[in-house]
Amino acid sequence: MTVESPRAIGTSRSLADRVFRGVSRGGGVAVLVIMSSVGVFLLARAWQALSVSGISFFTVVEWDPDGGAGRFGIAAVLVGTILIALVAIIVALPVSLATALFISEYCPEFLRKALVTLVDLMAAIPSVVFGLWGVFFLQGTITDVAKWLATAFGWFPLFAVDGFDPADPLSSITVFTSSTFIAGLVVAAMITPIMTSIMREVFSQAPGGEREERWRSAAPGGA
Repeated sequence: MTVESPRAIGTSRSLADRVFRGVSRGGGVAVLVIMSSVGVFLLARAWQALSVSGISFFTVVEWDPDGGAGRFGIAAVLVGTILIALVAIIVALPVSLATALFISEYCPEFLRKALVTLVDLMAAIPSVVFGLWGVFFLQGTITDVAKWLATAFGWFPLFAVDGFDPADPLSSITVFTSSTFIAGLVVAAMITPIMTSIMREVFSQAPGGEREERWRSAAPGGA
C-alpha cells in the first residue's frame, strides 16, 4: 500500500498584493526610523543640560536655567500631566465603555452603521481641534463648575487650582484657565472616540455562540 505524502499548498500573490505589502512594510519601517531619529536627536541636543542637572531634572519644580543656581526640572509638568491623564481616564472610560456596549449589543441595526461612522470620524479629528474647542468654548462654559469643584474639593489635587482662594470673593476667574479639571475634560473628549472605536471592535470579535450564552445566563431564570 502506497502512502501518499501531503500535497504542498502554495500561495501565489499578484503584483498588486506584492506592491501593497511592500508599501505597507516600508511605511511601518519608515515610521519606526523617523520616531527613533527624533528621539536620538532630542536626547543628543538635551544631553549637555541633562548631564549637568542629573536626576534632579525629574525632581526639581523650578525652571530657571538662566539663574545663578541653574536649577531647572520638569517635576511640575510631570505631576500636571499625570493628574490631567487621571481626570481624562476617569471621565472617558465609562463613557467609552457604555457607548461601545450600546453600539455592539443594544443599538438598532438601522442606527448602528451611522453611529459607527460618527465615532470613527470623531476619532480621526486632529488633537489641535479639540484643544481649540476647549479654549474657545468649553473653558468659558464650564468655569463655574470648575470653580465649585475647587471650592468644595480643592484639597484633592485633581480639582485644585493654583492661585485660587475660596475665601476671597474677588478671586480672578482667569486662574481657571489652568484648571486640571478643564484640561482633563478636553483630553477626555479627545480620547473617548478612539477608546470607543477600539472597544467596539473588541466586542464585535467575540464569538456569536459565547455572546448568546452570556445573554442567556444573564436573563432572568437563565441557566
